[in-house]
Amino acid sequence: MSVFDPSGNISVIGTGEDELFSGAPGVRELFQRNFSEATASKFEWGWYDIVISSGCVVVSQCLTIYLNTEGGEISVPVRWTVVLKKVERWL
Repeated sequence: MSVFDPSGNISVIGTGEDELFSGAPGVRELFQRNFSEATASKFEWGWYDIVISSGCVVVSQCLTIYLNTEGGEISVPVRWTVVLKKVERWL
């Protein structure tokens, strides 16, 4: 979580019905839950777009994550959109 804004102002909107979180504690809970359920074996990066303006950047990325689960390997398509701001570093 140290890569995020230390103020705790962060939101995540995931694809699952139970993946809507606001604030650092909720986002931390989501990440811990998701990463405890499976181990990523490979990231396959696809389309992306980056827009930079006035100390802010919007990064959009498509990728496929290959996961090892108790039931075997699965692939999960992901679309990420991240907004970053530059303070002393990109957050």
